Amino acid sequence: MKNLIFIATLLIFMLNTSDNVISAEAQDEKADPVLDWEGNELTTGNRYYVLSVFRPGGGVTIYPRANKKCTNRVAQLVFGNGLPVTFAYGGTDPENVVRESTDLTISFPFGTFLFPTEWKVDEYDADAEQYFVTAGESDSNGTSINSWFQIRKESGDLGYRFFSCPKVCESCAKICTKVGIYLDEDGVRHFALNGNFRSSTFTFRKFEESTNSNLLEA
Repeated sequence: MKNLIFIATLLIFMLNTSDNVISAEAQDEKADPVLDWEGNELTTGNRYYVLSVFRPGGGVTIYPRANKKCTNRVAQLVFGNGLPVTFAYGGTDPENVVRESTDLTISFPFGTFLFPTEWKVDEYDADAEQYFVTAGESDSNGTSINSWFQIRKESGDLGYRFFSCPKVCESCAKICTKVGIYLDEDGVRHFALNGNFRSSTFTFRKFEESTNSNLLEA
């Protein structure tokens, strides 16, 4: 009887220890949180300015496209805060902390239209030989593979980079690459896959209601 009690006690101890090890491993597997320029974690419930690490280079905005109803390109200002963005996970948020290398949707909470404008990778532009990032009506069903982005910090980078490499559909055809800046002949800095311009490293600043987005950065 004593042997049976000892064995049962040992099994219970092993099961509890195993659960603790699994929980610790799962926690360790969580990606690092994305931090704003004050060292605070980004969260899905707040608005943030996306600001270039390099100068000249400001925040992000919507660049209107001729003959393209409700679909405009995401662009970078030379100066100024630009428009704030929000981040969200698909479905119900598992947590509100924005983490590196995790699939997210990015939206302008307000802008040219009366509804949030969600970032997406547009169809290939043969004239510019680029895949541009556009902002249009939100995909409420979360079914578009082109509307998922990741934020990563690579070795040696002073800030973060945006990537298009969604994990939500491993079997889907997709392009895995960084989002860079494409500088056109008019000097407009469009967000595009890869791009042709160096200024594609960003930091984040929390939006405050009292902040005037038209003020120039010092």
